[in-house]
Amino acid sequence: MSTTINQLDINLYQQRELLLSRIPHHDEATTLASISTTEELLPHLSRLLFKPGFTSVVASCFRPLLIDLCARWLDMHDADEEQLVALCFLIEVHEELFPCVRLGS
Repeated sequence: MSTTINQLDINLYQQRELLLSRIPHHDEATTLASISTTEELLPHLSRLLFKPGFTSVVASCFRPLLIDLCARWLDMHDADEEQLVALCFLIEVHEELFPCVRLGS
């Protein structure tokens, strides 16, 4: 009997702790640690994802949610250039994002 693994089954708060362990002395760690709801956490992670120092580590910790986190950028209009730079990096490393970008053009 084979076991099916749900790729989207992710414990957000366990992954947040992993992220915090990778950025322990950054100001952002304090903000992340204080977030208590999913409604606050996902938008915050989305914003962190396009910050140059955090793109790789957020993508690594929250890979199953990359498409969702990038899609949230569509509602933001204050960091278009940073988002484009992050997206170029992410597509190179996470090819699963490419079809979503291609369909949007």
